Amino acid sequence: MATLKEIKKRVTSVKNTQKITNAMKLVSSAKFTKANRAVRGARPYLDAIAELTSQLVSGIDHPLLKEQEGKRLLVVLFSSDRGLCGALNANLLKFVVQQLTASVGEHFRQQVDFIALGKKAEQFCQRHKLTIISSQHNIEQRTNNKWRAELWRELARHFKAKTHSRVYLAYQLFVSALKQTPVWQKVLPLHIEASQTPQYLIEPSFDQLLEVALAKYASNQIQRAVLNSVASEHRARMNAMDNATNNAKKVVKELTLQYNRGRQAAITKELIEIVAGVQAI
Repeated sequence: MATLKEIKKRVTSVKNTQKITNAMKLVSSAKFTKANRAVRGARPYLDAIAELTSQLVSGIDHPLLKEQEGKRLLVVLFSSDRGLCGALNANLLKFVVQQLTASVGEHFRQQVDFIALGKKAEQFCQRHKLTIISSQHNIEQRTNNKWRAELWRELARHFKAKTHSRVYLAYQLFVSALKQTPVWQKVLPLHIEASQTPQYLIEPSFDQLLEVALAKYASNQIQRAVLNSVASEHRARMNAMDNATNNAKKVVKELTLQYNRGRQAAITKELIEIVAGVQAI
């Protein structure tokens, strides 16, 4: 049985851990507020670009819209750089394995390449000996237009060269404060629901506008993945640290009760010994 000194030391240790988890919760809460605002603010623009692109592709024959033969896939895998966010990364990686197994088969490792965006994604690929074409960290800081355009050009280059027949994005979609859902989204070939095209006067040419619109549409899908991944990470970490803080409170309460009982027992024992000594005299 632990001594009173050991119990008191454990109480101090748990309280220190509680302070750390509570601080991490507050930091994640602030970051989540910013990330959630970015997700909601981007939706009208992303929807408008999708609507414009759907009007332009009606009846259009374009290389990026064509299905290709072959089974080799390219997966852009989004993850966090750090842990302590519950089962967020584990659920996504398990989901990716399930999707690849369903699409390619159990021996998918020889037919899939990865672009790992986040340390956890890179570690996952290394642990399972998966081929990594490129990897990047600090995805939260890589939300500018230049970065998205460069990534899109890389994906389009692989698709046009026919080294990969399909390109997918795998990320966590932020649904609500308590729910983040893994997403498996095909970005190449582009799948855009065509709608009726209004009578536009297009300058300088339709082909140039189409190329820009397709690039914008694809890069916006990447932006959606980034924003949702970041928001999901901060919300999941906020929930995990909140649970850890509450658990620490329960442990402190139980240890304090145990300490008080032990202290009371020690005092009672001393009183009995004193009384017994007096009676013996």
